[in-house]
Amino acid sequence: LLSAAAAPDADLREALSALDLLALRDRYGLGYALDDALYNMVEGPARWARFGRASADAVLAARADGRALDAPAEHAYPLDDLLGLSLLVQGTACNWTGEFLRGGRDLRRAYGAFARGSVSERRLASVELVEAQRRAFLDRAEEALHLAERARGTFRALGLEDEAAKAGAAHAIALSYLDRDEEALAEFRTLLPVLAGYERWNTYVSTLNGIGGCLLRLERVAEARREYARALRLVNREARPAVHSFIRANLARTLYQGGRFVEAARAFGAAAALFATQGATADELQMGLFRVEALSRSGAHFEARKALEALGEALRASNAVESDILRSLEAALAGDIPDVDLIATLRSRAERQIATRLRRAV
Repeated sequence: LLSAAAAPDADLREALSALDLLALRDRYGLGYALDDALYNMVEGPARWARFGRASADAVLAARADGRALDAPAEHAYPLDDLLGLSLLVQGTACNWTGEFLRGGRDLRRAYGAFARGSVSERRLASVELVEAQRRAFLDRAEEALHLAERARGTFRALGLEDEAAKAGAAHAIALSYLDRDEEALAEFRTLLPVLAGYERWNTYVSTLNGIGGCLLRLERVAEARREYARALRLVNREARPAVHSFIRANLARTLYQGGRFVEAARAFGAAAALFATQGATADELQMGLFRVEALSRSGAHFEARKALEALGEALRASNAVESDILRSLEAALAGDIPDVDLIATLRSRAERQIATRLRRAV
């Protein structure tokens, strides 16, 4: 199943259709594969989202067979638990790709499926953890704090300290979205030894990235750059590519804030390309806008105009930014000495529109 998840869609569907979900063995097999997808999410969120969707379709087809709910396997591993896991995989992937509206729907359905199934406290807390992350990304950080704390309490009660540490990271992210970066920084740092002890390297690297983000907002740029360099030693394009994308993006921001605009432009371009491979369109477009500004600030005005020309096609195709902002950006870049302050203002407005149109949900 895990091999099929990386194969073309037809092969994945064929592998799933070969399962006999009346049999306990195949239910556990699919369940273990979905758990593996959650554990290794950062290796390829778009791939795992596809696996989750195909798995949900297979489970729903089995549930439509009247025999499935009367099978002995139903008592040991309810189909609703498999459906919940499939939807949880989808919702988790959406947090990485920025498809928050779709992710919210998937997570609500996952919570309902687990409630109809085994009512596993661990599974319900896992949904709360991912939903906490989603709400923080949507600037609903107070709600995120509550959900993350509740999930952490459940994991601790069950003796799952590694999962509790993951929930702690979600809690720290919510603090950072509330501009409580000093508190978030302290919490992130307490989690590192726990995550290392349990070899939860995906969350460990994400936590290092969070530490760098807090330092960046606190204008401790040199410290932030060191944390990102430390994190990059543990990731690359092949292993944990999703985390790699965000670290590269934040490293680019440290170069930008440090006035190293030539290097920042290259770094923003690299981050945009990485996000493109992950299907994270909103992040890709935002990095592209930063690259245009960094090129202009570095004096590479011709390259900045060419970059905006190429980026403008993608922005118009996705309807991510209003046409008047694009025209204003083009005008600001015109001439021998572009107005970089105006470009920065317009870039910021365009970023907010991308977030509203492509990333956010009510």
